[in-house]
Amino acid sequence: MANSWNDFRREKQKKRLEEEKERLAQAQKKLEEKSGGDVVPAGEPPVTPEPEKGEEALPESPEKEADTGFVRESAKPGNGDTDQADRPEKQEEEQGKTISLQELLEEPVPPTERASDEDQSPEEEAEEPVKPRQKEERAQKARENNSRRREPRQNRQAPARQERQKTPRAPRQEKPPKPPKPPKPPKPEKPPLSPRALRRRRRMMFRLLLLLAVLAAAGAGLYYRMTQSTYSKYKVVHNSEQEDIVSTRYEPMNGKILRYSQDEVSVVNSSLVSQWSAVYDMTNPVADVRGKHAVIADKDGTTLVMVDESGITGMATTSYAIVKACVSKNGLVAAILDGGGDTWINFYSTDGSLIAENQTTLEDPGYPLDVALSDNGSIMMVTYQFVEGSNTTSYVAFYNFGQVGQNSDDRIVSGYTYDNKVVPQIECLDSSRSVAFRDDGFVIYTGSQIPGESKTVEVKKEIVSTFFDDHNIGLVFKNDTKDRLYTMEVYSSSGELKFTKDFNVPYTTIKMSGGYILMYNSAQLCLINGDGKQRFLGGVDGSINDISKIGMNRYLLVLDTGVQIIRFS
Repeated sequence: MANSWNDFRREKQKKRLEEEKERLAQAQKKLEEKSGGDVVPAGEPPVTPEPEKGEEALPESPEKEADTGFVRESAKPGNGDTDQADRPEKQEEEQGKTISLQELLEEPVPPTERASDEDQSPEEEAEEPVKPRQKEERAQKARENNSRRREPRQNRQAPARQERQKTPRAPRQEKPPKPPKPPKPPKPEKPPLSPRALRRRRRMMFRLLLLLAVLAAAGAGLYYRMTQSTYSKYKVVHNSEQEDIVSTRYEPMNGKILRYSQDEVSVVNSSLVSQWSAVYDMTNPVADVRGKHAVIADKDGTTLVMVDESGITGMATTSYAIVKACVSKNGLVAAILDGGGDTWINFYSTDGSLIAENQTTLEDPGYPLDVALSDNGSIMMVTYQFVEGSNTTSYVAFYNFGQVGQNSDDRIVSGYTYDNKVVPQIECLDSSRSVAFRDDGFVIYTGSQIPGESKTVEVKKEIVSTFFDDHNIGLVFKNDTKDRLYTMEVYSSSGELKFTKDFNVPYTTIKMSGGYILMYNSAQLCLINGDGKQRFLGGVDGSINDISKIGMNRYLLVLDTGVQIIRFS
């Protein structure tokens, strides 16, 4: 756009120069006619022609001088009556005021006009004549330019924008429309199937539907057999009679078996094949297992051993006698220590290093009866009992070992007092749910950082036994009838009653393992599923020491004669 504007200016200047040249040629012609064909050369004074004899030299009329534009005005109205004697002198003065052509061409151009004609060549500037009327126009233009310089920039650019708007723009070329897509050729019609092909297709569809129906029936039958059917016998899958049953104990551990004694610990698979073993020295070992981790504590001793499925992860020696120890699913360990007049609750990592310890007294808050850890190990739950005269007070405290517990005294983020109640047993069901068993029912707490009471279940009967797992809570009461000795009530982890069942099994041990309720004495065994359906009731070959569910219809049966892996049928 800038180049087109410069070209426009140059064309305008050339046009004006041609007009001035034409005007100058006309003036020169008139001057030659008046002076008789002679033009005053540049640099010489003008010569006045001498009058002939008998003629007087008359001055030229002022009108003619003004018409030429090359003679300065000297005559004014009223000078026509001057004395004739003074005319020669005035004529000489007027002749002295005559301007030559060379002087007009050499007269300087105003700076404002030169600024606007930057693009003219030196030859064009030298050839352009200057007249008085042009001087006034140039002065007027200079004043206008000065006033434009004082205006804002956008106002000075307005004329240029108008000129650019006047210039026609090239029309925008429109893209040619895309040619339409050719229509797709119609699909060829399939020929109709022959009667033989139709019969073959129907047979295939019938066989496929029949196969699906058989698979669905088989699946439903298997599910019913695994969950609802009643077993009448059992079969021994693996047997080991070389085990030291008197001093060796077994605990299910994530589909495997933790085997420990006073001097050795090992993990065996479901075929009773040892995967690893390690030695230590304990007097009364007691194990607690959660998921893939376990802790073995020497009760009334000072040794703690932390293990997982691959081996020992850490060991710790306490300053006081161990009352109880528990483990979380990520391997953290909490232990209650008896120091005589005072008790301690210590918190250990998986490698056996001490994380925290808390000293308690019998006066405040009382004697610790039980301890439990949440799955992630950030919450430790402790139940205390304080006896004053004939009044018994229980206190359940929650310790937070995360960032939330840093600003709390002794890291206790919540605590609940129960007057005239005994809370002997507590358990953390997962990372945000826990339960406290009281002598008249149980209380469920929820919360992953600051646990609070969620639901309280009270019963009027005397509680004989309790059992639980991650999803169920069970209570057993005595009955007054001879046909049904006991009644069990099973609740969900949220405190909702699932079922009530009367039974007549003189059990010595009741527990939940793998979602099943296992009751047994030395000669009789009873299995009940999570819906209250009795699956098996009968005797076994030998004296039962323990039984646990380790897989799908796989049970670890510990007898006085050895260890067996059995399945029911």
